[in-house]
Amino acid sequence: MLLTAVLSKFKKADNKEILTSSLFAMLFKVTGMVSGYIFIIVSIHYTSIEQYGVFSLCLALIQCSAILARLGFDSSIVKYVSIYSDRVEDSSLVKEVYVKGFFLISAAGLLLSLGIYMASPFMAKYVFHKESLTIPFQISVLGIFPLIYLYYNSGGLRGLKKILHYSGLVNANFVSSILSLIVIVFLFDTKYPLELSYAVGSMIICGLSFYWWFKHSRISESPNTNTITTTELLNTSLPMLSAGALYIINGWTDTLFLGIFSTQQSVGIFNVLLKIAAITQTVLFAVTSISAPQFARLNGQENKQQLQDLVQKSTKLVVLATLPVLIVVMVGYAPFVNLFYVGFKPEDYVWAFIFLCIGQAINSFCGPSSHLLLMTGHQKNNGRIIFISFVASIILNVLLIPSYGLHGAAFANMSSLIIRNVLFVVYTSRSLRINTIYNPIADVLKFRKKYSKQK
Repeated sequence: MLLTAVLSKFKKADNKEILTSSLFAMLFKVTGMVSGYIFIIVSIHYTSIEQYGVFSLCLALIQCSAILARLGFDSSIVKYVSIYSDRVEDSSLVKEVYVKGFFLISAAGLLLSLGIYMASPFMAKYVFHKESLTIPFQISVLGIFPLIYLYYNSGGLRGLKKILHYSGLVNANFVSSILSLIVIVFLFDTKYPLELSYAVGSMIICGLSFYWWFKHSRISESPNTNTITTTELLNTSLPMLSAGALYIINGWTDTLFLGIFSTQQSVGIFNVLLKIAAITQTVLFAVTSISAPQFARLNGQENKQQLQDLVQKSTKLVVLATLPVLIVVMVGYAPFVNLFYVGFKPEDYVWAFIFLCIGQAINSFCGPSSHLLLMTGHQKNNGRIIFISFVASIILNVLLIPSYGLHGAAFANMSSLIIRNVLFVVYTSRSLRINTIYNPIADVLKFRKKYSKQK
């Protein structure tokens, strides 16, 4: 009865877009996550948990490097395109923003890629204390440029409200990587099939992102303009870079410190557990995919009430869909783990898994706070909050992993998520006067009160 009553609210005309688009975005997210799980299973089957641990470190290097090289343009282009594409007279500005941003991120990507390639021997020997990581790190450089352009083009499509294209692109990497892995394993004799397959898979999806962006933006038909300065673009993008970069790097902090203080096997097992727990993020991603551009639009119109309503409805949908997923994941913990890797006993890591699940659940229940701040001009404060949780994560990992290994990394992951989300909720409530958190108990009490009156 309660679920029916809440979902009926989304059937109103002004809510159909968020419900329909979120469901499709969630479908792509689920497909992407399932393909990611399949990639892990196939990877461990054809290689080993240790090699998957090495790949996890390489993936952390790729993701962190690519987000830094994008200079925040993958986020700022969403804002620029969503505003300018709505006005015919400003359509040429979309081309100007895209082209200038493209050259800036290309230059940054080249510098970072060369730097990482040359620094790989030093990092492998003196940071991770494993010289065998040198070649995998160097191969990983091949995957940096594809990710830079993939997320940049996807951000543009998101601004154009091409949510299905955006969701398909950002979730298709592992689909193409699985196909690449199968081809590489059977046709080529290499010690590094995982790193190569991810690089090739990313290149394929990157090419598709270019095709869709130029097809839907039609910037080739727009005249050239020079009304927006590079400084203005950087002033908008760099604060988004600090937040976005810290967000991605923070997500890989536990993996990187496990690689420094523990074994490659621990890195592999931890990332398997984290992948299973992170399934609860599916709905949050789907809803924010469509909500974020609307946050910017409503804020620009200074329509505070509609913005509050949209945030609450978004969080409510996330909570109602997350609860059953969280229950299934917790109950099916052992079967899920054995599906990926049968080389260890699931009960040995049950507390680590519980810590990871608690962190993911809190992240979902607190709503799209970070996206709300980014789309309403609060990039700097968003970055400060993420920086605080990032520092906390580093401190906790350094203190806990040497003594508690994988369990320490899981506890640090949970703690940093709690710190970040509490700060987000407090800040949005005080500064924006918007409540992002959803309390299902209050909704149940209201429904019971209303139902008793009808009786």
